[in-house]
Amino acid sequence: MIPLSYSVRSLSRRPVTVIVTLVGLTLVVLVFAAVLMLSSGVRETLAKNGSPDNFLAVRDGATSEATSLVSIDQVRLFSAEPELVRGAGGQALVDAELVVIGSFPRPNSTGDANVLVRGVGSQALAVRQTVKVTQGRAPHPETSEIMMGKGLVGRYAGFELGSKLSFAKRDWEIVGVFESDGSALESELWGDLDQISDAFSRRGSYSEIVGRLQDRSSGIALLQGKVASDPQLSTLKIWREDAFYETQSASLSKLINGLGLFVAVIFSAAGGGGGAQTK
Repeated sequence: MIPLSYSVRSLSRRPVTVIVTLVGLTLVVLVFAAVLMLSSGVRETLAKNGSPDNFLAVRDGATSEATSLVSIDQVRLFSAEPELVRGAGGQALVDAELVVIGSFPRPNSTGDANVLVRGVGSQALAVRQTVKVTQGRAPHPETSEIMMGKGLVGRYAGFELGSKLSFAKRDWEIVGVFESDGSALESELWGDLDQISDAFSRRGSYSEIVGRLQDRSSGIALLQGKVASDPQLSTLKIWREDAFYETQSASLSKLINGLGLFVAVIFSAAGGGGGAQTK
């Protein structure tokens, strides 16, 4: 059996090799830990988007909100469902939304970045109760006004309260800033549904229907049954809103974890190969 003192003296005679090995092992651990933290952060942030009291209707088979498609007639049919909470005047708390992607310049002219732009109706804040306007005000209907999540403030060129942004061939004035309990919604721009639809040439179709349920436990099952039996709604799939976003985050987390594991394996193999070559 080799004495411990021999191993210690051997290490002291190869300081460069020891340092390189330690640095390699540290990098492997740091990369894998960073990936796990990123994955956890993504899951937590996206999961906060949804409420267990809301339902979300998207086209069956759609992989995201942006790839979904619902019609105006389908929105009207949902507005009459008795499972929904009624607001002032007996109006159902249900809203159509259009989710599109806008491209905006990064600070210091380092290229463009994609930002989610959400067109919402008059019931949006009543349905999504975690969204609170903290600065300025909500956009007026039928105007080219928008509000932005607090995560976007100052992040890209022109993203300041009171400034104007140019996208989709028109100018939009930022009139408010909103928060949403730290969810991914805080990285979005919100504007009037019809104005966003016109600007992005999507008039007549939307991305999803979101509404507030009277009973979270039975409401989803009742709506799912009605959708399955109604030919006009059979192209849609009903989700509990929080479950939909959890599914979205799980898919992204798997991709991030897979990439992180791949990088960690490569680093480990390189470190192991390097160690095997030293004498």
